[in-house]
Amino acid sequence: MKTQFSNQDFQRIQSEAEKQSRVSVPENLTDIWFAAELLISPELLERKKGFERLIELDAIKQNPIIIYLLASNLSEPDFSLRAFIVRVLSGLLDDIKTSKSPQKDPRFILTNYLSQISTEEVYSLLELAEVDPPSREYVVQLLCSCACAGDQLRKFVMDRECAINMRLIALEIIGKVGYLEVLPDLERLAKRLENRVNAEKKDMDLSEMMQRLNTTIKLLSSP
Repeated sequence: MKTQFSNQDFQRIQSEAEKQSRVSVPENLTDIWFAAELLISPELLERKKGFERLIELDAIKQNPIIIYLLASNLSEPDFSLRAFIVRVLSGLLDDIKTSKSPQKDPRFILTNYLSQISTEEVYSLLELAEVDPPSREYVVQLLCSCACAGDQLRKFVMDRECAINMRLIALEIIGKVGYLEVLPDLERLAKRLENRVNAEKKDMDLSEMMQRLNTTIKLLSSP
């Protein structure tokens, strides 16, 4: 399943944003709030229109309320729109890194929000990483600002009721972000699975799980 937004869509909207960048925010305040209202509409088409309009108005980078609104939509039901939101938010994190006063930057609210991200939102990011592999790098970038997500990802990995693909992606992200605190649990899990792998050699899911687990453990153990 592929997202409906393409790189051309993103570039087009960014181009429109550049055209609007010279217009002052106060003059566009009514348009901004109207677009924000569309973003929380129950209708998907309206939510997409609201998101595109916010980009065109260049309203995201300097407006902490809009940033918070976007961040609170990480569980957006539509995968294509969720992917676009994640991509834009990850770009804001890049901007914060180059800010001279990050704690005074309106975008700093995003890092505050991510530091308290919910289990449901972490799962939504995992879903997106599975459905839309190109979004995976942006998911990883967001989770790099989520110290609490390590334990949430660990729970998904340890949960045998969780789909195998989700567990594998959770392991991959744990390794890429570097959640060292989950290493002891992963090592214990690897020992338990090793005996099962030897006894159930034809279980491909189990074998793949063991390989990904060992890869993640190696990454976390590296100096």
